[in-house]
Amino acid sequence: MSKTKIVIYGAGGYGGVGLVENLLCHPNVEITALVSREGAGEAYTKLYPHLKGRLDLIVEHAETFDPKGKGEFVFFSTPDGVGQSLAPTYLKLGYKIIDFSGDFRFNSPSLFKAYSSWQQGEMDHLCPDVLDTSVYGSPEWNRESLSKAKLVGN
Repeated sequence: MSKTKIVIYGAGGYGGVGLVENLLCHPNVEITALVSREGAGEAYTKLYPHLKGRLDLIVEHAETFDPKGKGEFVFFSTPDGVGQSLAPTYLKLGYKIIDFSGDFRFNSPSLFKAYSSWQQGEMDHLCPDVLDTSVYGSPEWNRESLSKAKLVGN
């Protein structure tokens, strides 16, 4: 069985390294790229020495990373706004997306706008055309939809 190839955006942050640590324990996953502004161009183990020998990748810079052919899934462990700015590109390349921000928790532009005004100031969603395809990542509510989803908001 081949391993599922994973790209992680925001790998330099607290949530990103937690995700890396968890995915390193999964036998059917291969982390193929770590993307971040923090630590870009350096070995990931310089940021997180406890991972030495477990994941020897160089951190790719978020501004210049080319995702073509790098993975099947992308995790966005990033602040609100980042995932929605990149999601259309990744979807066109055939990636499945799991976003840990609030960008895809809601299926309508108006609900997202209300959420964003509470969080950081009202903003319009950058890709409202994909909101209706996103699935909220709660298996208690959406178990069947999650198994088929190409875009999951957590």
